[in-house]
Amino acid sequence: MRVPVLPASVDRLLHAINDESLGYADIAQVIGESPSIALRVLGLANSAWSAPVAPITSLDMACGRLGLGVIRSVAMALVIAEVFNPAACPAFNSRRYWMSALLTAEAASLIASDSADVNANQARTAGLLRTIGLLWLADSRSEATQRALRLCETEPAGSLDHLLQAECGIGYLAAGETVARHWQLPEEIVLAAFHDCHALPEEVRLLADSVCCGVWIERELRIRDGGERSADADSVLPDARLQAVLGDIEGRLERLGQLADELCR
Repeated sequence: MRVPVLPASVDRLLHAINDESLGYADIAQVIGESPSIALRVLGLANSAWSAPVAPITSLDMACGRLGLGVIRSVAMALVIAEVFNPAACPAFNSRRYWMSALLTAEAASLIASDSADVNANQARTAGLLRTIGLLWLADSRSEATQRALRLCETEPAGSLDHLLQAECGIGYLAAGETVARHWQLPEEIVLAAFHDCHALPEEVRLLADSVCCGVWIERELRIRDGGERSADADSVLPDARLQAVLGDIEGRLERLGQLADELCR
């Protein structure tokens, strides 16, 4: 399977998203190097979701309107959406995919923001990347991925990762790590996004734990919405802080759902 090559401008954007020293103007400048992404960002800033009082006419204004947290998530999502096309896999639900990714990223970032030892932007990126392997497989191995997704619909408590391993020869976590390493993303993000936090070196464990907590929150919200507990679920023991973030994210569901809709346009 071929991993798409990132244009140089998109590669710079991908790395800029995780640089905490960059402000609105810096990120706007990097986004401006990718015209298609810049147009989508401007479109989002002028959409009903953003609801600006006056038209947003520049990337600086768009970044200021959306806020650094949203712009980092949206820019990363648009980078991913640019290079993969899952249209040949009808069972792949783009809206569900982006809703899950945005929820995980938002929750991971909130968990990480409580610790001075964890980069919240890296946690957001790792959370957003967590299931990128599924997107790649839906693009590059559409028929096999279709079978795995259909099987998962009939056995919702089963492990999608295991079903993909059986049908495609690789699960979505291993596939995601392959993509991330091909794109030469920072090692700590790769480890945190695709590996069990308990098996990682101490210097990465807190970042990975934020992602695992983000995954748990996303799945708990899915269960509350009528879904079943999946065999892919991470072993997380919810504490008071995790429950508080769960409640916070639950209050943002409508806005995140609207953002997922915008990403699917």
